[in-house]
Amino acid sequence: MLAARDLSFAYADRRLLDGAALTVDDGERVALVGRNGAGKSTFLQILAGTLAPDAGLIERGRGQTLGMLTQTPQLDLEASVGDTARAALGEVSALIAEHAALAARAPDDARQVELLARIDDLGGFDVEHRIDEVLARLGVKDAAQKVASLSGGERRRLDLARLLLEGPHTLLLDEPTNHLDRAGIAFLVEELTRHRGPLVFVSHDRAFIDAVGTRIVELEGGRLFSTLKPSDGRGLVDCYLEDKLLRDEQLEREAHRRRRLYVRELAWLRAGTPARTTKQQARIQRADALADEVESQARQLREKAGRVAIDEVKGGRLGKTILAFHDVALARGARTLFSGLELTLVRGARWGIAGDNGAGKTTLLLSVLTAAGLVEGERAVRPQQGSVEVGKHSKVLLFDQHRASLDQEATLEGVLAGQNDHVTIGAPEGEQRRVHIASYLEQFLFDGADRYRRVKTLSGGQQNRLALARLFQQGANCLLLDEPTNDLDVETLGVLEEALVSFDGCALIVSHDRRFLDRVATGILAIEDGRATCWPGDYSNFERLHAQARGIETAAAPPISPRDDVELPARRERTGKRKRSNKEERELVTMEEAILGREARKEELTTLLSSADTFKGDAQRARALTDELHDVDAEIQRLYARWQELSELLPP
Repeated sequence: MLAARDLSFAYADRRLLDGAALTVDDGERVALVGRNGAGKSTFLQILAGTLAPDAGLIERGRGQTLGMLTQTPQLDLEASVGDTARAALGEVSALIAEHAALAARAPDDARQVELLARIDDLGGFDVEHRIDEVLARLGVKDAAQKVASLSGGERRRLDLARLLLEGPHTLLLDEPTNHLDRAGIAFLVEELTRHRGPLVFVSHDRAFIDAVGTRIVELEGGRLFSTLKPSDGRGLVDCYLEDKLLRDEQLEREAHRRRRLYVRELAWLRAGTPARTTKQQARIQRADALADEVESQARQLREKAGRVAIDEVKGGRLGKTILAFHDVALARGARTLFSGLELTLVRGARWGIAGDNGAGKTTLLLSVLTAAGLVEGERAVRPQQGSVEVGKHSKVLLFDQHRASLDQEATLEGVLAGQNDHVTIGAPEGEQRRVHIASYLEQFLFDGADRYRRVKTLSGGQQNRLALARLFQQGANCLLLDEPTNDLDVETLGVLEEALVSFDGCALIVSHDRRFLDRVATGILAIEDGRATCWPGDYSNFERLHAQARGIETAAAPPISPRDDVELPARRERTGKRKRSNKEERELVTMEEAILGREARKEELTTLLSSADTFKGDAQRARALTDELHDVDAEIQRLYARWQELSELLPP
């Protein structure tokens, strides 16, 4: 069991956690989602105990081990890949090494018997097979290689392998599918669905969440909201999105009721009523408190209303040829990665590139950059056979999954506007327009004041949003996207999908997010077994056609039925034609006092029930107070609903 009790945590002037509570039982697999910068990675660090909360506590079962996958692996750079993996197995790995050394030095030593007995107790010599399997399935191929020589993605995969081999009781994973190919993701799904302890993972891969998660928990406004996996086979992500919609609608209705009440109270205050009585003074205090609540709810609604808005996604002038591959073969060193690539990209073409790690996906993108004259020297990739043709009017830009092009010390203003007040959008040779830096940042869910923040203070997802903001600023007509969905929240993903679908240029997209490719790809370029083949349609169509070509029967996925067990609130027609009757007008006038009275009683009951003395004394009275609080709260909700209904009518 893993539990968080009433957690609070603030960073600078931002409150990331505000009374957050979560309990994860053994066997539960919780997907933690939320907007970029909401505090998901911070919450994982607090759960792991590497960061202390401002208030609240973390509870774990006695003697239970915990392992965490962070976005930046902490590995011994001087160790080899194999030694790092063996170290994760702890005692059994050390005993096997000692047994091997003793067998070579003194095969008749009596210590051999003791070592064999203890190794058998810990699972036997099969651990070496387990190490080889996990490393191979996650795409870590050379066990003798030094950790220091690995790329960032390879270190992440090694860190994940280390954690799976270690097998802690509680797992905390921050974006575990980043840098994994489809085979690696399938293996990870197998491993995690067999895990018996609590699992909390941050991911924006919707297909992965559906396959692994038993619950989605959204971190929003410092609080946590849960959606359980449905029992009727529908997707967990779809149910979460529906629950989120219902929650947002409820917040909007509640905010509307409180605003109308505050308008009435403000009018009463401006009338200059003297605060001579205790009752009037209490009403003034309640009006002040109501003002704070209205402002708080308005701020929440402003944040919810924020959406990434990538408008006017137009490429520069398009020539007859945008990008073409003529019988291309690419190699890394002396090893041929693939051959036989024949593909011409036309206006509106969006090709997803699929293949295992090391197959040559990123190398293919580098070959395009080289042909466009954007990469030279050691990083340049030229075809071993055939040619890559870039059109005369083609402007190629790369979205890099490692965000290497972002200066970590620069400000957001410096990245986008070069210390100017306005961002210039569009290619220099085409139509350009100017947008104020604050407005442009707000389109990508940043605050206008964030223009002065340094890139290094942003979360991974926020840095990806910044990279997208710069990408769509430059007016390219040929986009190369290398894992663009890494660390992006659901809302940003949705708008990125819409932007790409409306993009009038062409794109090559490397992505492990199958649902993303289903929504944006017009074709799939598959690299496997040393060949590059092109398949029309989205990723699901590719999987079906690919299986048929190999003689594998595929079952059609069952259609997702609409959710019929939840009744959406009916929308009332607001014609405004009917006036309130005199009786309804009197009811509306007296309702103000009734609501304020009930709110005051709720505060009294809450104060009483928060005192331990209430429960130490008369237990029967404590139960009665609890029941009354429940009834008062229900009455307040009824009064607010009636208030809104009467307020929407015209005055008599």
